[in-house]
Amino acid sequence: MADHYFAVTGSGSGTGADADNPQTYSAGNLNTAEAAASTGDTIFFLDGDYNDSPEFTNINGNSLTYKSLNNQGARFYVTKSAGDTMDEMIVDVTAGQTSTIDGFLFENMRLWLKDPTTVRNCKFYTTTTLLSSNRGIVRDQSGASVFEDCVFHYLSHEGNTMLTNCQAGSDFQRCSFSFDLSAHTSSVATATGLDTASTLKNCIISADASTFISSSIPEFSDTAVNCCINNMGAVNDEGGGTGDGTNNVFSDPQFVDAPNADLRLRPSSLCISAGTAS
Repeated sequence: MADHYFAVTGSGSGTGADADNPQTYSAGNLNTAEAAASTGDTIFFLDGDYNDSPEFTNINGNSLTYKSLNNQGARFYVTKSAGDTMDEMIVDVTAGQTSTIDGFLFENMRLWLKDPTTVRNCKFYTTTTLLSSNRGIVRDQSGASVFEDCVFHYLSHEGNTMLTNCQAGSDFQRCSFSFDLSAHTSSVATATGLDTASTLKNCIISADASTFISSSIPEFSDTAVNCCINNMGAVNDEGGGTGDGTNNVFSDPQFVDAPNADLRLRPSSLCISAGTAS
């Protein structure tokens, strides 16, 4: 197994094989590293702000890991204005292979997972109200991706109708979702996939208010385990649907600063220690 390194500005070879002399990041240079990599290799990104919406394609059909060298030290971002459509980061690999994406910040862009992917320790957030083209802040087309310890904060623009778009089988563990619908005045927001997700465990799913949550939003609370759920429609209120799931908390999670995507919990939060270690 080999490592490859990229930086916002570097001076190394096209594959970025030298950690002390990383290659300058570009889509072309990333493809060069992917072509030179073998299954099990890791492509590291040094700390910095990458003004780009990358595509991770594993062009030789290998299973690769894309990783921020320091957790959330590498940020991929695009600048947007209110009412723009969120950018899309595509993950598309050869059938039978997988990708791992670990430790990045993604600003004003979402994942579009065309193939099974493991996403760990990443934070996805918007800095202004954005439209989602009915794909939400995360789109798992594969229906077999795993999300662990991730944060999603979405400022939804008026007219948008989708919070998430996931197929049956998506697996969420220890993830936090914050949906800000304060820009809405009439349109309603919905989601797909959460009700049929294979796993929704130890997660927090909260909106700033339920006023503009669609009445047809999935009843994901019934299959959720050790989750904190707040303002996600009447069907996801305590006692609001066919059941309340397993050991779920129906309460405001009390994020430290949700408008600025700080989804840590205040000391008084009822969600603290509500999860399990397994």
